[in-house]
Order: sequence, then structure tokens, then C-alpha cells
Amino acid sequence: MTPTSGGASYRALLRVPQLPRVLLGMQISRIAQTMIGVAVVLFALQVYGSPEIAGIVTFVWIFPGLLVSPIAGALLDRHGRTTLVVIDYLVTLVALVLIGVLALAGMLPAWLLILIAFLASFTGPLSNTGLRTLLPMMVPSTLWERVNAVDSNGYVVATIVGPPVAALLVQLVGGPETMIAIGLLYGVAAVVLIGIHDPIAHVASTGRLMRDAWDGVVYTWNNRTLRGLGLSLTVLNLAGGMMTIVIPLIVLQRAGGWRSRSSSSCPMRGSCPSRCA
Repeated sequence: MTPTSGGASYRALLRVPQLPRVLLGMQISRIAQTMIGVAVVLFALQVYGSPEIAGIVTFVWIFPGLLVSPIAGALLDRHGRTTLVVIDYLVTLVALVLIGVLALAGMLPAWLLILIAFLASFTGPLSNTGLRTLLPMMVPSTLWERVNAVDSNGYVVATIVGPPVAALLVQLVGGPETMIAIGLLYGVAAVVLIGIHDPIAHVASTGRLMRDAWDGVVYTWNNRTLRGLGLSLTVLNLAGGMMTIVIPLIVLQRAGGWRSRSSSSCPMRGSCPSRCA
């Protein structure tokens, strides 16, 4: 832990070496993450006219990463957390820019969009948990409550700011351009974190990556508190994910901004993207 002076105040928190940069990078990436949820749905509707594609892309952007999250946790313990987080940000940057550029060029069939989202999802757990695990290692115990408050409020700010900004960008500049803009936000977050050194941590390990990942799963399942939190958060996230897709569809249908493919003359019935009038 890094010693600090000034008592248990937010001012003392900001004096912890490297912590302001970590919090800044974390906040930028969280805003970008909350933007993706809305932008992907509107992008799929705008480019393909298909809520089915919107649902599939949203699913493959998240679910494969959940499957490999125990492995990601073991990697974070073994290797530099900041380095792995930056790698995930760069992967997401490339994926989103690629999606936007290919869509603008008319070269993004639905299967390719799904494939890009599928591949990008595997590094997601690295950043979703990587930086948060750094906080108690960087901050002295007297400031844990302060940093926890900043961390929690960061989610609230991102949830309030990200989705409406994403929707506004899609309306003003278009879905592909919005995907590129979100990717650039991840690039900015990566630049902010480059050069940050992880605190020294002593981790118990068997020396085998898959065994360490499995041991983590077993420990979590056998711990009543962790098991309950995991199950309840899973159900909560499932409901939240459904709302991410359903609410934009309801709003667009009510406002007359989108019609189902069965009742639309939109030419995007095939796999080649084009804008619908």
C-alpha cells in the first residue's frame, strides 16, 4: 500500500501516486462501455433494420467474455493488470473502428459484424475487473471507503451520460460514425493508463493457468456470500441487458422512427449493409 497524509479525505485520495490517472482512465472507459449498449442496438437498426441482429450482436459482445472470465482473473493475478487492461482497450478500439469503417464502406455483412463482436468480447473481463482490483492495492486502508465511493459514483455518472450521448450521436452523425467515436474513447482511456505501474502483489498460484482459474470458480461457488452475489447479479444483468434492447425498440416504434422488417420497404433484407431512408 502507498502511504499518504492528510487523513481520510478525498483530497488525500487524489494525492495517492498514479491513482488520479487510473480513475480518469476508468471513467472514460465506463462512459464508452455504457455508450456501446445503446449504440449497438441503434446501429443494427439503422444499418440492417433488424432487431434480431441487434440482440445477437449484444449477446456475443458479452457472453463469450463471461465464459472466459475465470481465466481472465487468473491472468490478472499473474501478469500486470494495467498492461492487460490497456490491451483490452486497444482490442475494443480496433473492433469498433473496424465496424464503423467497414459499415461506411458498405462491406460489413451481418455475419462479419457478429464475428468481430464475438472476438472482441474475450478480452472484456480484463478491463471490467482489472482496474477495480488495483484500487485496494494502490490506496491505504484508511481511504478504502473514499475510493469505493468514487468507484461506485463513477458507474452512476457513466450510466447517466453514456446512453443519451450515444443516442444523440447516432441521430446526428450516424451509427457507423458513432461506433468509431466510441472506439476512440477507448483509445484515449488506453493512453491515459500507459506507463502506470502495478503495485507489488503476492499471489498464491499453482503455476498452471487453467487450474488457478478452476480453483477460483470452486472457491466462489463454495462461498455462500460470493455465490449469492454472483447469482443475483447475473439475474440483474440479464434484466438490464434485455432493457438495453427492448426500450430503444419501443421508443422507436412509438415515435415512428423504425418499422419491423416485415412491414418495411427497407432494402436491408440481405447481409449487405446500406442505409434505410
